[in-house]
Amino acid sequence: MYNGFVTLIVLLAVWLVLYVMTRALHWRGRQAWPHPQDVVAGGLLALAAVGFFWRLVAGDAYMPADGGDMASFLLPLYRFAQANLQRGVLPLWNPYLYGGAPFIGEIQAGLFYPINWAVWLLGPAVSYRSLEMLSIFHVWWAGLGTYLFLRGRAGRMASLAGAVAFMFSDLYIIHFGNLNLIAVAAWLPWVFWAYERALTRREARWAVAAGALLGIGTLAGHLQVTLFIGL
Repeated sequence: MYNGFVTLIVLLAVWLVLYVMTRALHWRGRQAWPHPQDVVAGGLLALAAVGFFWRLVAGDAYMPADGGDMASFLLPLYRFAQANLQRGVLPLWNPYLYGGAPFIGEIQAGLFYPINWAVWLLGPAVSYRSLEMLSIFHVWWAGLGTYLFLRGRAGRMASLAGAVAFMFSDLYIIHFGNLNLIAVAAWLPWVFWAYERALTRREARWAVAAGALLGIGTLAGHLQVTLFIGL
């Protein structure tokens, strides 16, 4: 419970700082985007994610209850990657699997996914709770990307409703234990957001951004979802 409250307080503090900064810049007429109300929307989506998964955040439950792929597959991979990276070693080979196997070729390990590196290098030893928090983060990230994508064609309330519908759709709930799957899927609205801007504004930089966002999402490690986004 203590860790859950600490997480919530940290998130609230970050949101308040961002809101105050954007509010001050808009008041001085120095910033057009993001609008303070959009920052509020991002905070509401974060609150929705924390509220929906509160028992997990508080440490009162596990999801999925039997551990799923996170316990049997991803947790050992992430611990192996973290142990090597914290020693300054890029793990190209995994000697503990069968007679040895190329670790760098295991796409589902997410070895080069930037968010994984942040957790592996900056956080404590990876635990099952760590993977749960990563899943919750990606649910929120999916909602935030959907909100930005819809804001190009709808009002804030409609965009917020669409974001909530997407982030709590069956994809993210049923596959909560497939962290790498929902991590890649969370980048789908971000890719759409940048790609639509490339089409409407006819600016090559947004097309490059869409490709870069798809590339970052791909690194999370679930090729089928990457192909779905591409299609």
